[in-house]
Amino acid sequence: MDTLTRSSRISYCCAFGATAFLVYKILLEQKFAINYDGPVSLQTLIAIVSMFIYGMVFFPVFACLALSSAFSFGLGSLYVWMFFAVDLYKVTECDLTMKGRILKIVQALPSLTSLSYLSISLPLRFIVCCYYKKYFVAPDVKVWESLEDIKGSYQGLHVRKLLRKPDIEM
Repeated sequence: MDTLTRSSRISYCCAFGATAFLVYKILLEQKFAINYDGPVSLQTLIAIVSMFIYGMVFFPVFACLALSSAFSFGLGSLYVWMFFAVDLYKVTECDLTMKGRILKIVQALPSLTSLSYLSISLPLRFIVCCYYKKYFVAPDVKVWESLEDIKGSYQGLHVRKLLRKPDIEM
């Protein structure tokens, strides 16, 4: 993940947004990755392990954004399309009343919105990488040559503004 540029910030936000529903499922619905019927005091540990396991499921999405090659965007697109299809199936599978169906759609809307953005942007990035012939290697990243270049960047200016000594009148 390149922290000096803002080239994929919306995609990273959507990738985190797509994983946010897992925290909801673990904390509020008690859907753990490991079936556990022991003491209540260890359920916190099981919840943390479940978050780690569920987070690893979404690792390929973050890896494809970090690698920025045609191969990674192609695999990431397939992975995101699979999640999007599964989420759409979950929303439409049940025979619910109209009120229940609307609640189910509203509950899944943040995840579906994030996945729909990724399912459109990743194939477009795949096409762009194929056009520039960046099949298996990441594109050349602009390397900051000196400290002055870093200080002059957007992030450098922001940090300098945060660390500036406040004006105090006595």
